[in-house]
Amino acid sequence: MPASRSATVAGLHCSRHHFNDPRARFCAACGVSMAQASLLLVDGPRPSLGVLVFTDGTSVSLDRTVLVGREAPNDPRVRRGAARGLTLGDRAGHLSRLHAELRFDGWDVQLVDHASTNGTFVYDDRRRTWHRLAPNHPYVLTPGASLAFGRYTAMFTSALRPAAA
Repeated sequence: MPASRSATVAGLHCSRHHFNDPRARFCAACGVSMAQASLLLVDGPRPSLGVLVFTDGTSVSLDRTVLVGREAPNDPRVRRGAARGLTLGDRAGHLSRLHAELRFDGWDVQLVDHASTNGTFVYDDRRRTWHRLAPNHPYVLTPGASLAFGRYTAMFTSALRPAAA
């Protein structure tokens, strides 16, 4: 979906008029400090909030909802152009028909498991283990997060916010 037709979100303009997440310390486009930005929130088109990079090098831009699953391309939202369907070349059947969804809430990317058989996971750095997501409970991704759909792993990257420390 082109930026001009994307959802709108409340944000701030930097001194050079780039549209940003109001939580940003620096402009995602030019790097100027947001400390001098007006605190007046304005509505604007939501930019891509990041990229999923899979271990095989495949990348998926997060500029609209992404549905993951064996039959994700058949979902009505994908056919309407409101979402992107992602199958990951699943010949072994590790993905459910509609396995998971990456969707947006303002400037956040949420990962939602759709009661998949083989699970949707996020890596917990502190415990050094994979955490299985509860079905239908959104999990807010932070830049640098590792995630897995069954046996398919990816990393969420974003230039809009720094990776969690």
